[in-house]
Amino acid sequence: MPKWVWFIYVLAVLVVSVRNLSLPWGDLFADGGYYSHYNNYIIFKQSFFHLLDLKNLYIHYPQEQYDLFKYPPTFALLFAPFSLLPDFAGYTLWTALNLLLPLIAIQRLQGVSNRGKVGFAVVLLLEAITSALNSQSNGLMLGLLLLAFVSLQHQETTKAIIFIALTAYIKLFGILFFALFLLFPNTLKQSIWRIPLVMGMLFLLPLPILGSGLLRQYQAMFNLLAHDHGFFVKYSVMGWLKQWFALEPNKNLVLILGLIIQALPLLYFAVRSLWRLKSLIDISPSVLRKFQFLYAGSWLIWMVIFNHMAESATYVIAVGGAALIFTQLFFSEHQPPNFETSAGFHLIRNARKSHVLWLLCLTSMLLFTVLGPTDVYPKALRFWIVETAQLKAFPCILIWFMTTVELVSSLKSTKS
Repeated sequence: MPKWVWFIYVLAVLVVSVRNLSLPWGDLFADGGYYSHYNNYIIFKQSFFHLLDLKNLYIHYPQEQYDLFKYPPTFALLFAPFSLLPDFAGYTLWTALNLLLPLIAIQRLQGVSNRGKVGFAVVLLLEAITSALNSQSNGLMLGLLLLAFVSLQHQETTKAIIFIALTAYIKLFGILFFALFLLFPNTLKQSIWRIPLVMGMLFLLPLPILGSGLLRQYQAMFNLLAHDHGFFVKYSVMGWLKQWFALEPNKNLVLILGLIIQALPLLYFAVRSLWRLKSLIDISPSVLRKFQFLYAGSWLIWMVIFNHMAESATYVIAVGGAALIFTQLFFSEHQPPNFETSAGFHLIRNARKSHVLWLLCLTSMLLFTVLGPTDVYPKALRFWIVETAQLKAFPCILIWFMTTVELVSSLKSTKS
């Protein structure tokens, strides 16, 4: 990764940190409270002290913070290194973690050219800043999931398990990334006992502090999440259906349908007898690599667009997934040296026919998903793009659908 990319990201860390730390506290949410411009960080910070004091993590503490803590107790404990520091140091380190961890993962990606990695970092930058300005954990989520993918590429199974398990103890949907283990030879067999071991250890991590109260904390958390704003939806498939078609289907049904569609490429993969207990067979390394990239990217998008409470700041995960897909389609290191004589020539040629459509999707994502919530647009137009037209979400929905089709098509182009 060129030094100038690192310079821009480090500069972003400093600008975001100084900006939020220097802005005055006040009644920012018009509820009579006294809060900071890095309120989400305060929520995370205070959760550690609430944990130590054996308080209920999942109730309101209006004298300390706006809104509720919604993460597992393990996250509250792991936030200790930040909580114990003064805000100027802890918040700056938290911002650096969320902005720089994805960049570290991007640099370690295999099968992507240097130009592709730079393109990935540039596409991600503004969305990463948007998330960091909200002091949220989404950049950390993306970084950990990308590192898990990189670890699978390097056959570092235990590291991949740890990274994914950590995301599950930040936001529960991260656990779905374990589906990728089916696409890497021998990985699933090696993970049969390691996954429950790591997940169990992280679950029990707060036990010395909470004792029998650990289960009560989890009960309170799941009760909170089960009553999460009823039928309210934000920037998601559910929000898109409501705004475009005036449909308000049951959120659980939409989620299940989305999960079935997301599983279809993997099921098709299995039906064509490409999976065996010990190895993947009858598929070329280039097609398998493409499938791994696209399926990982589609999961990252899925985790956001099927979350009915997805906020603007959450979309750094979806944009990261889309960027992962585009780097494989346009910047793969493993293109055949001679297209005309390569066995994969027809597959590549046919894929290039669709490049215009993919570029249109990328353009719409940059214009609406990335730039939509920014001051590039006047306030009224910005509201229309993000809220009314759901154009924050729609490009990612379209890219996810196209990726599902591309995954199945890539397998149809091979002999079983």
